[in-house]
Order: sequence, then structure tokens, then C-alpha cells
Amino acid sequence: MAPLIVNITYYLKPGTEDQFWEAGKPLLDELKEDERLQYVNAMQFSHETGIVRLVEVWNATEDVLMADLSKRKHYQSFADTLKEVQEREQQVDIMTAIEGYEYMKA
Repeated sequence: MAPLIVNITYYLKPGTEDQFWEAGKPLLDELKEDERLQYVNAMQFSHETGIVRLVEVWNATEDVLMADLSKRKHYQSFADTLKEVQEREQQVDIMTAIEGYEYMKA
């Protein structure tokens, strides 16, 4: 099975970044304990505030990941906070790698 790459872009209201990270950290820590998660990285745009991108690489299908999400212990509190801090709804892009076009330096 090819890895599943999930890019989530969050658009936050000005001044809500700390609230976002405080709510997101427990969920992120929980995700890191899932053996199917191969990689995760959070980043922000260098020239725009309030935009955060999370990149995840999973050894799982989209159906399984979506079914598991709402069962996670810290998901609901993060989702509730997200409703308060989002300027607009997050964008979720789910992709699979194209064999022969990947590279990772060891």
C-alpha cells in the first residue's frame, strides 16, 4: 500500500495561535503514538500569520483514518476549539505518492 499523505491547512483568526496550539498539542501527541503515522510536521507560512499547515504521512487508508479520527480521546476538544479560532474552514488535501518520483535523503 502506498503511503497516504495528508495536508491540512488551518486559517486562524488573528491572535488565536496560542489557543490553537494548546488545543492541538494533546491530539498531536496522541497521533504520534499511532504506529501507522510515519511522519508529521507542523509549519507556518513565512510571510503570512495565522496560516498553519500540518503534513502527515500514514500507512493507512483514507476510510480507516476518517473512521478513527472521531474516536480519538483529544479530537472533540480540538474540534471545539477549532470552531472558535478558525477564520475559515480548514482545507484538507489527501494524496498518495507517485512511485518512482519520491526521494528522501538518509
